[in-house]
Amino acid sequence: MHLITQVYNRAGLTQSEIEGMDAFITGESEVAFYDSPQFEKLYEYLAFGIAVMPYEAAKGKTETPDEWIMEFIETWSGLPTNVLME
Repeated sequence: MHLITQVYNRAGLTQSEIEGMDAFITGESEVAFYDSPQFEKLYEYLAFGIAVMPYEAAKGKTETPDEWIMEFIETWSGLPTNVLME
């Protein structure tokens, strides 16, 4: 299992929401990521659950939270789970 899959699971994404993430990552989704349940769950988990999202990004001061989450996913996608969390 890759780290990002573990993040998705811990954030509470359903299997269909996890499968839908590819469309957001590739830009093929008809719905904006910011308006999705995936965004809401990942935002809550990354900003408040494990608090890895910087305050400035969470509040949209230096970048938008959805852009920060997408960068986080891109950065951590191929890594095994033992890199960041147990």
